[in-house]
Amino acid sequence: MAKKRDDKEEFYDLVHREYINLHKTGKCTKIRDLFRQAKDSYEQKYIFSLLTNNDFGVSKYIKSKDVFSINKEKLDQNIETNISHLAKIYTHYQHLDLSIDISSGGKYGYMYVLDNPGMPGLVKIGYTCNSAFDRAKQLSSTSVPFAFRVRYLARVRKPEKVESEVHQKTGFDGEELIIDRYIFTINETKEKVVT
Repeated sequence: MAKKRDDKEEFYDLVHREYINLHKTGKCTKIRDLFRQAKDSYEQKYIFSLLTNNDFGVSKYIKSKDVFSINKEKLDQNIETNISHLAKIYTHYQHLDLSIDISSGGKYGYMYVLDNPGMPGLVKIGYTCNSAFDRAKQLSSTSVPFAFRVRYLARVRKPEKVESEVHQKTGFDGEELIIDRYIFTINETKEKVVT
């Protein structure tokens, strides 16, 4: 049984509030935005699991559109008086499986842009079929003085192809490979990706 994380109290409150609002309004925009703007892989997996679990989940994840499709028949507009349902969502952290696959078997992944305070003016652009936050943590365990930070992420179909296209657009020709990582200067990247 997983323990409740003390550092996530505000996160739990916000997600549970939006989960209740989803039941009352049938609109998932705010909770979907919380999923997209998660601060780490725990938050992503928590929201994904909360919305899609077999017991009290109310949606299916549509991978190609990066949206949650709500099953309106599962919504309970009187959720605030449904004590057993509320108890399940407020204790969901106990049943969270952090090995949950949010990539749909590798067909979808996350393009990410990472930066590192120890490498000012440089960004790492790549993809992962897992969590971009887990990838940043993995890279931070290599010989770097500071941890990598996720600055941008987008869920994409065929992430390897998208990564290749982004690298081409930034002018990557194989010569800009630094220490076996795709790292670019910020100004050059901005100018080339925006145009």
